[in-house]
Amino acid sequence: MKKTLAIIASALVLLLGSHAYAQDAILQKIEKAGSAFTTIEAAFTQTRTIKASGNTTTSKGNLFVNAPGQLAMNYSQPAGEVLIINGDMIHMNRAGKATTYDSAKVSSMRTLRNTLMDCITGKTSKVASDNDASMTVSDTKDGYLVTIKANNAAPRGYSSISLLYRKSDCVVIKMILDEFAGIRTVYDMSGVKLGTSVDQSKFKIPGR
Repeated sequence: MKKTLAIIASALVLLLGSHAYAQDAILQKIEKAGSAFTTIEAAFTQTRTIKASGNTTTSKGNLFVNAPGQLAMNYSQPAGEVLIINGDMIHMNRAGKATTYDSAKVSSMRTLRNTLMDCITGKTSKVASDNDASMTVSDTKDGYLVTIKANNAAPRGYSSISLLYRKSDCVVIKMILDEFAGIRTVYDMSGVKLGTSVDQSKFKIPGR
């Protein structure tokens, strides 16, 4: 009996060790690919759900990224809305209201900036560290799924982040951001292009 238990224990150790090695290999692949990205273009659909009310809104647009520090989300639905990240500066135009923030001075904007940029460019370990979270990795039929769950509750920030990366090139094709406040935002990417020439005017912060 003891011998059988020892064999089972040894098998479990080997299995868990093999699983951990596989997870590390996938994470290294994602982060290595992301570090080589220069520009990214994609169409996106954004679905935002307030869990308490069940109210859901769907938006669409185009994403432009110039690594390491520029991002623009130009919305076609609702038309004219934008989110621009250029270094520490963030500009939003939502429902006709335009606001510009210095993310170095506003923690909630810094969290938004870092999370979006790091998720898209494959810095999964940094995302987990910044959000005081643990991380698991799965090799699914749809892609590499990275799940990041906060270790402790907080008044703001993300309780859970799920990232799906395309296996062929480790480009993120789906992001699910769950906030402690009970808001879930899902981004679905399509038509992703790498290494294109992106017009710098897309990242211009109005008034600067």
